[in-house]
Amino acid sequence: LQDLETGEEILHAVIEPAQERTVASYDAIAFSTDGRYVAGASFLRMDIWDLTTKQIVMQFPLAISLPEIVLFSPDNSYVAASGFDGTQVWNLVDNKGVFLENSLPGIPQTLRFSADGQYLTGTKQERWEAGEDGAWYIGQNGTQVWNVATGSTILRLPEANTGSSFIGETHHLLTTNDLGAMQIWDVDTSTLLVHMLFDPQVATTIHPSGNYIAGVNELGQIRVWSPDPFLITQTLYPSEVIDRYRSTDNLNMLAYLPDGLRLVTVAWDGIVRFWDSENGEEQGSIMTRGIIRYIAAASDSTKLALGGGNHRGSAPDWPEVGWTTIHTISGTKVMTLTHEIYANDVFFSPDDRFVVTVAEQAQVWNAVTGEAYLTCESDQTPITALFSPDGNQLMVLTGDKVIVCDVVTGEIVQQFSSQTDSQFWQMATHPNGSVLAVATTNAVYIWDQASDSIVATLPVKNIDHRAKLIFTPDGRYLASMSHWTNSTSDPYGFLTIWESETWQPVMDSSERLLNDFAFSPDGDYMALANDEGDVWVVALADGREVNRLQERIPKVQIAFRPDGKQIALLGRWETVLLWQWNPEDWILEAYTRLNVNLP
Repeated sequence: LQDLETGEEILHAVIEPAQERTVASYDAIAFSTDGRYVAGASFLRMDIWDLTTKQIVMQFPLAISLPEIVLFSPDNSYVAASGFDGTQVWNLVDNKGVFLENSLPGIPQTLRFSADGQYLTGTKQERWEAGEDGAWYIGQNGTQVWNVATGSTILRLPEANTGSSFIGETHHLLTTNDLGAMQIWDVDTSTLLVHMLFDPQVATTIHPSGNYIAGVNELGQIRVWSPDPFLITQTLYPSEVIDRYRSTDNLNMLAYLPDGLRLVTVAWDGIVRFWDSENGEEQGSIMTRGIIRYIAAASDSTKLALGGGNHRGSAPDWPEVGWTTIHTISGTKVMTLTHEIYANDVFFSPDDRFVVTVAEQAQVWNAVTGEAYLTCESDQTPITALFSPDGNQLMVLTGDKVIVCDVVTGEIVQQFSSQTDSQFWQMATHPNGSVLAVATTNAVYIWDQASDSIVATLPVKNIDHRAKLIFTPDGRYLASMSHWTNSTSDPYGFLTIWESETWQPVMDSSERLLNDFAFSPDGDYMALANDEGDVWVVALADGREVNRLQERIPKVQIAFRPDGKQIALLGRWETVLLWQWNPEDWILEAYTRLNVNLP
């Protein structure tokens, strides 16, 4: 034992073996909370040293052959040890062991007492063994919580967790696993309070106050959460990421406001932030509870609609529920719209009078009062919906038909059914409202609503729910992106672009794997990103590559600023890069700064 202030050795003792022909060594040691005692766990034995007398004052037999963790309770009345063969507890006041019910074998990950010493939690993982007859797993995965006084099991979680720990002074238990799930359980009631998915955390720690939880992932990115409500409060990045990217939260979406002055980023755990699109400075935020799945901005950039909800879970307190909230951009919550299931889509009408939520039905709401205005009813759960450009009709897409409703009366005025047994997946309307493009698994149908006829059938490959179908803002082109894979090949993204006057393809390519694309606001350019992190811009007139980003950003989402001069890129590393992509804009800016007229 060393004195840290003086550096002097104040205790040096030889450990006696527990039995003959065994190695005398401690595999795990721990101080008592008052610093007076040290517990040492060795093969077959636990020793308790009194540091005042420098003598062993208690000894207990260990049924654990390889102890890895030893721990005193907060009031020093109990000591616990955990190894591959199980977990054991001793009552130091009564000098007797406590039998723990159904103690799991496995590799110890964590062992923690609650702050009041009432509960003990341990997490184990199975171990892979190799032998002459093959390989197998031994031990078990799981997190357990026991009542320390009685040894009875209070909670048993069979998941392959990587850790468990009590939060502050509470009986709330935090668990983590390799798949990126973080859960918080109320041990007293065995109730799941929080379930969130992130990238896997290599390690987590809880502030002694219980007010903060910190985790670090494989990239060295550190997040800090508040446990109630469970929100990210801070994100720290390795220096090389800070130097290269504008970093934000645990992101899943981004979009520019229509005025182009601000960029909106959305985190999985309910944080919405607004950023100055020129300098990247944060200008405000909105905190919500729950998973945000869709965002939509009013055309005047004064309001933001957030659509979210949960998938139905196995826990009783995780019912399938949906919600949409409407906020002013300043962050004031205006109203909440509820629906039975999570939102599939949310958007404003062209005149901003209405908000549409696509959930169990396509529901139109008054954007000012929040009152339900009308429902465009369908016999199937809708996939998506959109307004006609003049805002007079609402088109709802289901698995086998398109339903067109009058926005004033709510009556169905037109329907377009699938021509085959193929599933409908996506739709897009021409900016002038002349035709509607509807994508099935292997074809895109061009439906002329005025004549109620199909004017073109465009072949495509393997459209599904991941597909993207969109017209250029000027309506000159229609683009479709689909994904394809099988058991014998790598996945590919198929992109086809048609000229809308003739419906002839002008570009047909496959990229491995194309993640996203976006048209510039003037319809002259298109930005593309593939799965390998490449991002580039092409001119639609001739397919010429205009520029290519020099850095690779995997799993990119793309958004053009409304003036077309900037592209925002959201990558897998949950960072946003703002790219001034057009060399002509650089030249123009240089001439402007030099106060020189263009030649």
